[in-house]
Amino acid sequence: MADVLTAITLGTLFLIALSGSHSLNSLLFFAIMSFISYRIVAIPGFKRSLLILKTIIYYPKALFESVSLILKTRRKRIIESVSVYDEWEELTETLIITMTPKSLVIDSEEGYMTVHKVV
Repeated sequence: MADVLTAITLGTLFLIALSGSHSLNSLLFFAIMSFISYRIVAIPGFKRSLLILKTIIYYPKALFESVSLILKTRRKRIIESVSVYDEWEELTETLIITMTPKSLVIDSEEGYMTVHKVV
């Protein structure tokens, strides 16, 4: 039960941050979508608690990068390759990288991900 409530809460907060909408209808829609997403991903052996912990840890970084992107005038683009060991690590890294506004996974192949960053 705690997993469900945590997933709904974090999913709703994440969707609020992405959309910027705080209306009651939006909150209800976000909570329903978070629950549906949780049910889809509710695979036995899936390391949800670790993913939730990493999401909480990287949330302040995502907010900081959002503000710095708005305030910074000179930007440089970097494309780099990130190695991953298994599908779980690939999923975790893709979610964390995509959550932060300065970076985006643009390609994922066996063992490597290509990441586009703005610094």
